[in-house]
Formats: sequence, structure tokens, C-alpha cells
Amino acid sequence: EGSVDAARADALVERLTGIAAGQPVPVQVIITPTGPDLPGYGPLSPAHADQLCATSTPIRLSRPAPALGYPPGVQLKRYVNARDRHCRFPGCRRPALHCDLDHLIPCPTARTTEHNLYCLCRYHPRLKTHTNWKVQNGPGRTLRWTSPRGHHYTTGPDDP
Repeated sequence: EGSVDAARADALVERLTGIAAGQPVPVQVIITPTGPDLPGYGPLSPAHADQLCATSTPIRLSRPAPALGYPPGVQLKRYVNARDRHCRFPGCRRPALHCDLDHLIPCPTARTTEHNLYCLCRYHPRLKTHTNWKVQNGPGRTLRWTSPRGHHYTTGPDDP
């Protein structure tokens, strides 16, 4: 029902996403020690999280094995996306689902493990690689960024 333009818009969305009009949109709800969280948007009420999770099959994330080569496997990607939730560059909050995984220590010097991978949006790996920005692992899954002017910024996966 509706106009031809609405039908065309629905067809375009279905071709791009594979989700037809009227189908539920998949979401990721992460249950943290501080409560449920919708990546890219923030905390949810427990009642809303229960409603979103009622018709889904939960995925239990466990620490994945290191990848054998450069590209991380599906489990490792899923684990790092759930852990980081957003781009780990200071001030960037692009959801992890729209980010790439970047190696802290470049391959083949270091292995592809959860400790050497973190989420960065498409812009920030180039900034890190082609400018004087530096990054190091910190305590508690934090990253310590050093700007070209020597300023230090610490980011964590739980940053708002």
C-alpha cells in the first residue's frame, strides 16, 4: 500500500539491506555489568532490552582463538566489535558495526589476536598510519593515543 515512491523506497532498502518492508530490523544488545547497552546509542532500560531480546537467540561471546593469518575470523571480529562498541579514536563514536578492525602492532610483526585488534572507522586508521598519531595498549583494555603535538588521550570501550 502507499504511493509508487514509497514502494520504490522499500524496494531500494530491501536491495541494500536484505530486509523487506515490515520485517524486524536486527539489533545488537550487549549486556554489561552496568546494564544493557545498544551499541552506537547507549544504555537501555532492562525492560526495553528484554523486549528486544524476547524473540532472538542470544549469542554468547567467549574469548576467540587467535587468527592464523592477517584477516581475523568471524568469531574474533564479533568479539572485538562487541567489546569496543565504537571507533576507539578519541572523540569518535561511530558504531563498531560500521568500523574496520585495525592491528595495534602491524602484521606480520604481531599476531592477529583480541589484544592486537581494535575498532577504527575508515578515516582513523589512515590518520594513525600516515600522520604522527601514536597508539599504545593501556590497562583495562584502554588505548593511549599521543597526538602529533604530544598530547595524550585515553579511550576505553565503555566511553560514552
